[in-house]
Amino acid sequence: VRSISEKKIIKINKVSANAAYIIRADEYRVSQALINLINNSIKFSPEESSIDVIVEKEFIKDIAVPAYVNKTDLTTARYAVIRVKDSGPGLTGDNLTKIFDRFYQVENINTRTAQGTGLGLNIVRNIVNLHGGAVWAESQGIGHGATFVIILPEN
Repeated sequence: VRSISEKKIIKINKVSANAAYIIRADEYRVSQALINLINNSIKFSPEESSIDVIVEKEFIKDIAVPAYVNKTDLTTARYAVIRVKDSGPGLTGDNLTKIFDRFYQVENINTRTAQGTGLGLNIVRNIVNLHGGAVWAESQGIGHGATFVIILPEN
């Protein structure tokens, strides 16, 4: 994603408390999911901004999983938590729950210039779900950016 971020002069910061996390996963597919999230954040972030990729290990009881996320498959005690935090236009209401739907795109004056098929976030959700994890978006609303959260079970 470096060439895309450099074009918009967007700095990508990696923040991690630990050096390594052990998860059982298809490395290619999990990388694809992470690249899709970062590309999405780059696409919607303004030039000369930054994106934080935060990696942590947390107990499921300490993770604020939104009510609309299916928690029945989240049976592992600890998860690798990856947060991609951008400074894009932000999200509100129904968009937080719909953006992972196939072909769904947020339509407003701030995002209409961004091109896409509406499949990237749906692919992320499918990959993460197949790995026994969950994904969702958080935002304080318009003008406050968004944080995309992936949790994957620790093995």
